[in-house]
Amino acid sequence: MNRELRRVVAAVVLGAILGATGTFAAAGRQLHSQRLANVALQAQLDRLRSEHADLRARLEQLSRRRGAARLVQEVTVSVRYPDPVYRLEIERQAHALLAKLPGTPVDRLDYSLLYHLLQDRILKVQDRRVQLAVRVILGGQDLSVLLSATDLGP
Repeated sequence: MNRELRRVVAAVVLGAILGATGTFAAAGRQLHSQRLANVALQAQLDRLRSEHADLRARLEQLSRRRGAARLVQEVTVSVRYPDPVYRLEIERQAHALLAKLPGTPVDRLDYSLLYHLLQDRILKVQDRRVQLAVRVILGGQDLSVLLSATDLGP
């Protein structure tokens, strides 16, 4: 009986050791993949910051050339959507549609054109299709657009 108890205890201890080893290896792989994703996102952030600085410098140069004309300095897009990962991608795609607006004279903006550009637009976001609805467009040198997105399925 004592020998049988030792076998059971040895099997339980061996199972715990093997389980802990497997868990540790899986956690290590996951940590490594998260680190790689973090490095890739940091590189993308650095690239976008550099691009943003270049665009700001170009915009300031255009502002100086045009004199006192008020120009669109920045475009901000905010989207109401429940999933934050998809929301960021929707904001990125909507912002790309408005990317050429900085540097445009404020008095030459056609807000109805902006509205029709975005209203009911369907975007493909990863494995989903979403439809945009314009909620608010605030004009001026800092143009802000508030959108809501509705999931249309795959």
